[in-house]
Amino acid sequence: MIIPPYLKKGSTIAIVATARFSDEKQISLSKKIIEDQGFRVVLASNISQEYKRFAGDDELRMASLQRVLDDTDVDAIWLARGGYGTVRIIDALDWTLFLQHPKWLVGFSDFTLVHLKMLELGCASIHACNFNQLPQFGLANENVITVIENLSGQHSKYNFKSSEYNKTGLAEGNVIGGNLSLICTSIGTTSEIKTKGAILMLEDCDEYLYHYDRLLHQLKRSGILKDLSGLIIGESTVKAEPDDIHFGFALEEIVLNICKDYDYPICFNAPFGHSSKNYALGLNLPYTLAIYKEEVSLTRH
Repeated sequence: MIIPPYLKKGSTIAIVATARFSDEKQISLSKKIIEDQGFRVVLASNISQEYKRFAGDDELRMASLQRVLDDTDVDAIWLARGGYGTVRIIDALDWTLFLQHPKWLVGFSDFTLVHLKMLELGCASIHACNFNQLPQFGLANENVITVIENLSGQHSKYNFKSSEYNKTGLAEGNVIGGNLSLICTSIGTTSEIKTKGAILMLEDCDEYLYHYDRLLHQLKRSGILKDLSGLIIGESTVKAEPDDIHFGFALEEIVLNICKDYDYPICFNAPFGHSSKNYALGLNLPYTLAIYKEEVSLTRH
């Protein structure tokens, strides 16, 4: 596994916009937060562009990302905002120079497509809040602190309260994953997730419960859930369903039913994903997941 060099004071972080356009004020406030920590922040050329719902058209977004991927003066790349759009440009990118000078890629949600590409290329990356979210959290928030820690090489250990639905046990393996919908989108592509022996982390937001059921069945039918070491379900949010299609099962019940034939440990409500808690998590890196009745710990080796 390729592990990019860790950052130090003065390192350069490039902010990219591969999906939706961002609010300039939010980006400016986020920039100050990170610069105050001693890092240099540069903005991709399309950061303030608007084309329909995107931060510029596909060609501009691709070219802007390609530029910073190739730039040897850039030490990390952080997604400005999620939404939708990365899938429209991911296959047009050339990773040759990036692999010669790898750097940390940071973000979540729509950026899952990039994390899956990193898995395909054998490179570590960081699942974490997007750059435009920093002002709503503030520097003292764990979401922000853990990004800086991961970028700086401080290996994280997370402890969080266990759910009554958890399936206890111990798992070891590389943590991989991200947004459930986008992982399903990758099936049948060159970036289809390979999960044998891994700890899979899944999260999503604002889906109907029956959508979660359908997506998870897609993973099961594709063999993606079969040979895991462990399964982590992030704090996924559920969209209120109309009365006439009320599904009747909680998300936890859906997961446990679909995974009932597997003996690996499963934890719920982990602090990763679309919620107030979205701690930075190194992907494609080895961890130990220990699920006890009262507490869960996730420790990076």
